[in-house]
Parts: sequence; C-alpha cells; structure tokens
Amino acid sequence: MNTRAFKVFRLLIAAGGLVLGASAAVEETPAAPELGTPQAPEKVARFLELFVGGYQVHGRRDPKWDPAALSALKQFADARSGAVEWTTESGREMVRLARAALDSGCPDPLVQYIHWRRGDRAARALINITEIASSLEASGYDPLLKSYGHYWAYEALHPAPRSTPPSAQALRALSDAMARFREALERPGFPENEFEDLGRSLAAQLNTSALVDLHWPAVETLLVSRHGDSAAAQLFLGDRSTTFAWTARGGGWASDVTETGWRLFETRLSTAETALRNAWRLDPSLPTTPERMIWVCIGRGHNRREMELWFQRGRNLTVGSYELHHGKATYLMPKWHGSIKEVLEFGRQCLTEPGAAGRPRLTLVDIHEELERCSRTSAKVDLAYFREPVVWREIRSSFEAFFKDQPEAVGWHHNFALHAWRAQDWAVLNAEIPKLGSKINFKYFGGQDAYEQMLADAAAHAAR
Repeated sequence: MNTRAFKVFRLLIAAGGLVLGASAAVEETPAAPELGTPQAPEKVARFLELFVGGYQVHGRRDPKWDPAALSALKQFADARSGAVEWTTESGREMVRLARAALDSGCPDPLVQYIHWRRGDRAARALINITEIASSLEASGYDPLLKSYGHYWAYEALHPAPRSTPPSAQALRALSDAMARFREALERPGFPENEFEDLGRSLAAQLNTSALVDLHWPAVETLLVSRHGDSAAAQLFLGDRSTTFAWTARGGGWASDVTETGWRLFETRLSTAETALRNAWRLDPSLPTTPERMIWVCIGRGHNRREMELWFQRGRNLTVGSYELHHGKATYLMPKWHGSIKEVLEFGRQCLTEPGAAGRPRLTLVDIHEELERCSRTSAKVDLAYFREPVVWREIRSSFEAFFKDQPEAVGWHHNFALHAWRAQDWAVLNAEIPKLGSKINFKYFGGQDAYEQMLADAAAHAAR
C-alpha cells in the first residue's frame, strides 16, 4: 500500500469519523403512508369496521348520498387492508364515488378525506386537508383515522423539501397526530401494518431531540406494555429506538458527543436490542430486524461473530439489501470494530457476490468516500486520494458492476461521472456525460459553474 494510503489509514485508526454512506445524486422522494399489504381476514374485517362501520355509526348520513359514500368507503377499506389489488382504475372509481357523495351534499369528513387522499391535484384543491382534520377530530371516528387526518395536515403545512423549521400550526398538527396515534395504540385491534405505514411516517417527523423527548416516550411505553406480543410492533420499537439512539449521539467524532448524548445512545440502543430480539423471536421472517440489529452491534460493541450472525440472517431473507451491507461495512470500519484490511475485503466481495446485487455493488465506493473524508484536514475534497490508481480502479469496477445489475438507475450516472472527473479518466467521463440526461443535479457537482467546468475539461480531452 502506498504512502498516502497509509496516512489515511493511520488517521482513521487514531480517531472516529463520520458513519460512511452515499446516495444517488438524483434524490428520490421518500415513501409516504400508502395502501396496506395483504392482511389476515381479521385485519380485513378491522379495516371494514374502521371505515364502513365507522361511517354507519358516526357518519353524517343521508339516503341521498349513503350508497355512493358507503361504496367509496368499502373500496378504500379493501385497498387499505390489502383485500383487493389496488389499480389506477379502482382508484378513479373510488374518487368518483366519493365525489358523487360530496356533490349530493355529503358533509362527512371521512368521505372528504378519502376523496382528498386518493384524488388528483384538482380534487385535492377542492377541500382543505386541515379543515378535514379538524372535522375528523370533532367526530366520533376512530383515533387512528383522526391521526391520519392530522398527519396529512402536517404534511400540507410543512411540505418537503423542509428547508425551514415547521410553523407553530404545523407542530400542533403533528402533536395532534401523535396524540391520536397513542390513543389508537391503547385500543384493541390496532392494525399491524399501521406500525409500518402511519407509525413509521409519524416517527420520521421527530427529527429533533426536542420532538423525540416530547412524543416518543409515551409511544415506547405503549409498545412495551400493550404490544409486546406483536412482531410488527416490536420491530417498529426497535427500528425507531435505533434511529433515535444514533440521532442522540450524532454523526461526528466521539469526542464531540455530549454526556447526555452518550446516555441516550446507550439507553435507546438497549431498548432497541430488546425489542429487535423480541421481533426476531416472534417472526424471524422480517428482513428489517437483522438490518437494524447490525447497528445495535455497532453501537453496543458486540463482537464480530454476533454481527456476522445477523448479517447472515439478513442475507438469508433478502437479496440486494443496501441497509444490510451498509451496516456491515460501517461495523468493519476502523472507527468501530474492524480494520482497513477487513472493510476493503468486504467491499471487494460486494462486487461479485450474488447477495450484494444492486445498490450494495457500490459498497466499495462508499468505503473509499469515507476513507477520503476522514483523511481531510478541511472541507475540501482531496482529489489526490481519488486519483490513486488502485482507488479509481475499485470505484470504476463498482459502478460497472452496479450498472450491470441496475441499467435503469440513470441517476447514479451523476456519481460515476463525478468520480471519473476526479480521477481524470477522460474516456469514462466523456462516455458518462451523455447518460446524465436532461435533469442535471447541479448541486451534486458543486453548482452549475463546476458542472460546466467538468464539461469543458471533458471536451478538452475528448480527442486525446
């Protein structure tokens, strides 16, 4: 290994750096709560009770609109429970029926909600979701439905991308959503897919320590006391506790973590480990459990044999899990519990192993990007690192293996092009530029001027 590489490795061994990671230059919109996965018959019945039964007991009923309203609610309940396959045509029919009820004078907030939720932009513009949420709140409908109303009101009041803090009105909507979610958790018959759908989406909004401290402890208590026999609930608890533990610690150097950060890190990881082990005991077919347990192993310092046990369990359940491979690579970084030799060996294995198909093919790119970040003394990218022949050869091989698996992943050509420019491989760069498409993420390249400079450099070397 050359002198420069040894310098990088010494720095990594001497102190901890950021957790490694990379993402596509063209960002994807995070998934929002959506239609449910297939459920057992009792779950289908539960959704019918929530929507159809709820309307029959608590709805604003009238013979003029009841047939259309009930038909729309029945279709929505079937789709939410997974009893029927969702299609564009069935969605349009559902919206048409809800619209017919509303046109007949129906003032019911649940009918308004499904019309807003499944309608197009024009349909949504007809009704204000914050007003729907308020009407649902004042109704006798199940708290789970009220929580959904408040959640979507929050989304409307604080839309992505969230470059500014939420307004006081948005925070009230979030608080109301969390309060009704907790109320729903206290009732029997909570639909298990809602831990993944609504619960996960709500918890994702708790992105500051203050919000976590305000809303999460009460949810955690209910998940332990009321849902200890549910694998889905325990996975939700373990998953979120792991995330909140790492949020408390922060992604910086160990010396920068506060005493409170360390305390919360350990407490939440302990909770996460108990919950994730419970989830695995109750249902060892959930691939997220091993993925999250690796992060518990990292944070709690479990030995490599324990980490490998969870990694293999995950590999037995799914192919191409980025979270699984990303977790193991982080574990093997010198900052944590491995070495340069071990983490690079693992990254190279990901180039060819069948279980690493797809995004994990780029694990070696993630590793090299993290090694470079931890070698810096400033925020400026050290181009000399990426121009090392062995480094560029491995990065190039990673992208080639990735695109062989994922030829449709066009956003990643941004990443490949940037690395080719850093390495001054003009042949690869000129081959990549036409693949970038018309939607250029200039920010990824450092701005439009930097992108134009890259094009100029590529053109200057095109004929050489």
